[in-house]
Amino acid sequence: MRDLIDRDALIAEYDRVHVGEPGGARKLMEDAPTVQPEIIRCRDCKHWDRTWSNDWSPDYHYCPVIDEVRKDDFHCRYAERRTDEQID
Repeated sequence: MRDLIDRDALIAEYDRVHVGEPGGARKLMEDAPTVQPEIIRCRDCKHWDRTWSNDWSPDYHYCPVIDEVRKDDFHCRYAERRTDEQID
């Protein structure tokens, strides 16, 4: 999983602690490419436990990774996309 940082906060911290004229590091931070994080919903995650069911909550599932019950459209940092072999 990629770490995402707040570019503006990083540059602000650099400006706060850096002494002297801004160097090449500040320019690198300003020009760094951005990424679009991949959001994997629970229903598409390999950890999704489809065997857990409850009549009052058909849109919910149990996640063994976070040990909680969540909505199927929830997403978390532990999500891993299912492969075709994992789809039942």
